[in-house]
Amino acid sequence: MSVALISLTYKCRGHSKEYIDNLSKHLHNSFDFSLYYYNQKLNRNGVGVLDYKTEQIGAPYRKILRRFFYSLRFYFSNRKSIRDNKLLYFTDYEYLSLLLSIVLFFRKNKKIVWIHSASCDGNFFYKSYKKLFFYLLSKLQIDGCVVNGTETKNELVKLISSKIPVHVIQYPSELNVLPMNSIDAKKQLGFQNKKVFSLIGMIRKDKNYEYAISAFAQSNAFNNPDSVLHIAGAPSGISESSVLEWLRQHSVKNYKLDSGYLSEEEINTAFSASDCLLMPYGNTGSSQSGPLSLCRNYGLPAIVRGGGEIGRYVEYEEVGFSCNNLKEFITAMNMIHSCKLLTKFADAILKAKRKFSWSQAAIKYKEVFNGVK
Repeated sequence: MSVALISLTYKCRGHSKEYIDNLSKHLHNSFDFSLYYYNQKLNRNGVGVLDYKTEQIGAPYRKILRRFFYSLRFYFSNRKSIRDNKLLYFTDYEYLSLLLSIVLFFRKNKKIVWIHSASCDGNFFYKSYKKLFFYLLSKLQIDGCVVNGTETKNELVKLISSKIPVHVIQYPSELNVLPMNSIDAKKQLGFQNKKVFSLIGMIRKDKNYEYAISAFAQSNAFNNPDSVLHIAGAPSGISESSVLEWLRQHSVKNYKLDSGYLSEEEINTAFSASDCLLMPYGNTGSSQSGPLSLCRNYGLPAIVRGGGEIGRYVEYEEVGFSCNNLKEFITAMNMIHSCKLLTKFADAILKAKRKFSWSQAAIKYKEVFNGVK
């Protein structure tokens, strides 16, 4: 079967590229894939024109408009070759331009849409924007949606027609490099024998990094020479100076900030050097997470702010701490600092790694793709 993999942000590398590359790698013997992506220019942080967002007033709305018009032009330019495929799998897109393109160009094709998040959080405009997308999506002839967790599915079925099948396939994440020895990775980053608490991935306001910085400042690791807070990733919609200001306000001195796009090798080094991953997303974490998925490959426990898909996954699989408030978040950091419960997490993480591997996900994707008639 010919399958078109369609992404607006593949060129930006990161999880969008990693996901499609792994999907192709594990299913290339079963399907004839063609990749279509927007060939956008990247800034020095590796962020493309479709995702770039400043801290200026109205920046989120300008980003939406950019994505709408650029992506509509992309669909129009590639409409003929895309239509030659039996199945279209939309992995990354702008909401309304996707719907318009389906109506104008791809009505007769079989279509599956990857729903990253079923959340309608945010200000009034964004809530309305998302709700409109889900309402209109339910009115179109869509052959299936893929989500990355049960919590996301439960939210999605409330928003779309029951006639659209919703398939739960956990988010597998896998790099093309092998994990480093932890001691060597820490040495490379200048951490030596320190306990490393990490915030890894694109830095955005909705990830609530200041919450984690505040917790770190109240934990036993705060300005302790045996510990370090490592923040690594490209800022988007927030400046490096804002992150530095948070660190200054909380008087954190034992930190390392690597602000910028991370290559696979740099991601590998950061994870290999880590002792745990901090994820203070809270209810804004209504989809699965690439960094959280990568934890499985490095045997890392996660400390998450409970709520949403991420909190449910960590709690159910017992791969870290799902914390309901700041006090619990600080207590979890202190337990990691004192090396408590690490053996328990190691066994659970290994089990989750097998359960949510790409080899297992590939079986489910075959069922979903072949199930489209």
